[in-house]
Amino acid sequence: MKLFLRSARRGRTDWTDEQLLTTWQERRDEACFQELYNRYYHLVYRICCKHLQQTADRKDATLATFSALMDTPASKSIKSIPSWLHILARNTCISMHRAQVSDPILSGDEDFFEKNADAVVENEGMLRHISREHPHLTDLLPQALDQLEEQQRQCIELFYFEEMTYKQVSESLGYDLKAVKSYLQNGRRRLSVLLRELLSERS
Repeated sequence: MKLFLRSARRGRTDWTDEQLLTTWQERRDEACFQELYNRYYHLVYRICCKHLQQTADRKDATLATFSALMDTPASKSIKSIPSWLHILARNTCISMHRAQVSDPILSGDEDFFEKNADAVVENEGMLRHISREHPHLTDLLPQALDQLEEQQRQCIELFYFEEMTYKQVSESLGYDLKAVKSYLQNGRRRLSVLLRELLSERS
């Protein structure tokens, strides 16, 4: 995160969206991505607020949208970043809502994920929800965790099992804060899918 902030201080505020995106795609210049994030965070978040009721879900969808932008390869041409982000954010929200309606596992108890400050986030919410509402899934957790991508598994284990804050996970693993939140968000979603699949195999 410190590197990310240092890069951002160099400033890219006078660059066009196209310049920022191209430089990010080709050189992974974090200052360029930071500037795009600063320009369009509130736009994306407003879109997510229109489609999702829970604050945590809105922030998850916002992070997912920017994670997709972060992963765009150099071959990906985006003519209008605001339009692209608008469509992606909307589709992300719709997909999230559909997933929660069709699969209530790990949904409906997400307020634990976002509090007023990262330092006071409660880390055990997801595990508490599983043990209370879905005790039959508890013994499947280790197997599901083993199937996650390494970065996702590391972040989930430290955040939920070791009860570290976002900042502590970031410092422990050397990932910037946005990456930690992205790994946690995507890891939780993947974990939900894996638990459902494992439960289906058992029945």
